[in-house]
Amino acid sequence: RRHRKSVYVSLVQTHIPKMERAGMIRFDHHVVTLLKIPENVDVYMEMVEKHDISWSVFYAGISVIFGITGLWFNNIPLVVVSGIYLILSIIQHFRTYRVFSSGNSEE
Repeated sequence: RRHRKSVYVSLVQTHIPKMERAGMIRFDHHVVTLLKIPENVDVYMEMVEKHDISWSVFYAGISVIFGITGLWFNNIPLVVVSGIYLILSIIQHFRTYRVFSSGNSEE
């Protein structure tokens, strides 16, 4: 019960006013109206448990496996596509890490 009250107080005193100032929501008489959805909301929706891996790391691993398979079978298109996919996975991983480690969005 105390945790619920603590979360409520934090929302009302900190988070809701900040989102109102950013023009994302309107809060009136305990009714929240969504005005706009932030651009990078999908980054925050990825919930990774303590011992799990993120999707970007998973995709990077799959890219490496397919890249090695392509090399083994001398399949150059598979190696190239795997390399591109690996690079994109690494970029996404560092983008996600940067947003979460900064503690706020890319404003």
